[in-house]
Amino acid sequence: MISSSYQVLIGYTSRLFSNGLEAILERFDNFSLYGSALVGEQLTSALGANGSPDFLILEADTPGERDLSYIGFLAERFPSVKILLISHLPHRHMTAKLLESEISAYLLKSCTWKDLLTALLKMSEEKPYFCSDITKTLLVSSNSHQETEAYALTERETEILALLVQSHTNKYIADNLSISENTVKTHRRNIQKKFGVSNLLGMVRYACRENLVDFGCDEFCKSCHYVN
Repeated sequence: MISSSYQVLIGYTSRLFSNGLEAILERFDNFSLYGSALVGEQLTSALGANGSPDFLILEADTPGERDLSYIGFLAERFPSVKILLISHLPHRHMTAKLLESEISAYLLKSCTWKDLLTALLKMSEEKPYFCSDITKTLLVSSNSHQETEAYALTERETEILALLVQSHTNKYIADNLSISENTVKTHRRNIQKKFGVSNLLGMVRYACRENLVDFGCDEFCKSCHYVN
């Protein structure tokens, strides 16, 4: 059993996610809520306040390169704060990068409150913790060439992705590229599978994080914390 009390800050992108974690933390002995802050400037300010927290629970959706850079920024600027990342399962190549980053623990949003408690206890003991579903993704046999091929978009998929993020319909895309609507749907499913998402919004957000498409100065991007 641990005897010290640890302060936990929640960095969220979804307020419902934060509310849920706040309720769970109330049930834990030795871990108390330091506060909650929206990922971005608000979170940076909260971490820079007097009496910084011991742990940061950082929410991500499906992490990409920008999340990796953001984690590095937080770790460099606030080295005394241990980071617990919670997200959906990213592609295997990104999972490996995250496990090599400055995070102390990593859970999926499918994990239970018991996993959260275990992660916090391990962090208090200066030990890393990664849930079993995350580490399993790294055990799937595949050589690096197959991995790259599985992840990369084809030229046609890139064309379709660019049109999808402009809110064009399947019919418009099919007419524009001289292919059938069923072919467009097949490409959409393949893109979603490669990105590890289940819908168009997830596809667009992933493309944004990974800079796969030039979003320009659309209103959609102006409130996105991933956009510089």
